[in-house]
Amino acid sequence: MLFDSEPEPDIVIAKLPLERYDNRHPYPEDIELLIEVSDTTLKYDLDTKQKIYALAKIKEYWVIHL
Repeated sequence: MLFDSEPEPDIVIAKLPLERYDNRHPYPEDIELLIEVSDTTLKYDLDTKQKIYALAKIKEYWVIHL
């Protein structure tokens, strides 16, 4: 779980099979890659969200700045 926060990334690459997420969101250990596509939220994505994902032990986090 992501503690008390549940950020909503633009793209999530999670482990298969997809059916494991029929009744729940992926847990951090299920996530291979999170991607944020950022423009006006760049500072938030690089600061706040990055810290949240790091604390949750997300393996890989990318920010694509438009």
